[in-house]
Amino acid sequence: MSTTTPATTPAATPATRESTLDIEGMTCASCVGRVQKALSRVEGVVEASVNLATETAAVTYDPEVVDAGALTAAVEKAGYAGTVRPAPQPVHQPEGRGDVPPPERPEADPVAELDARRDVEIARLRRKWQVALVVGLALMGVMYVPVSLDTMDWLMPLLLVVATVTQFWAGREIYERAWRGAKHGSSSMDTLVALGTGVAFGYSAFVTLWPGPPSAGACRSTSTSRPR
Repeated sequence: MSTTTPATTPAATPATRESTLDIEGMTCASCVGRVQKALSRVEGVVEASVNLATETAAVTYDPEVVDAGALTAAVEKAGYAGTVRPAPQPVHQPEGRGDVPPPERPEADPVAELDARRDVEIARLRRKWQVALVVGLALMGVMYVPVSLDTMDWLMPLLLVVATVTQFWAGREIYERAWRGAKHGSSSMDTLVALGTGVAFGYSAFVTLWPGPPSAGACRSTSTSRPR
């Protein structure tokens, strides 16, 4: 009597899934590294690859350990916005053709979608810099208009209000991204722009609201010009 030993099959490896995330807020290579590191640290993620040109992240993960919500949460925790692209849905199969596999719906071209989003973004930014340029040139022109000291008392605070509204309206996204990065202990190009413009604005606002006394040279020149 012979006995046969059943062959042992190797343990099945868990099936992985790949998803694509649209990432918003990346501006430089450091942003790419930050998003990629945040995704790679999520438990269950096998591989994460971030592309700055297409503003996407390809993530391979174990769906039994992590879900798409955890991926977007990791991106948001890093200071950016991530949206998982929906999987393509199969076309409804007519009756009587059960032997034919249902074709998949044509997936939207991600490059075309990215170009469309960028066109909208470029148009919005063009409108902002045009308005900011016109207002800035107008404010600089007012500086060369000879006015009395009494007029300067109310004109300079008015110009400060106009400059404040224009600056934070045109650069709101930059300051928001810089603030999000600061809260997460990171920096980017937005941080440099926000610091440079913020310091210049702060100094201008300070000397406008609290002008210093005239210098000694100005006082001597004024005293010598008086008739004796």
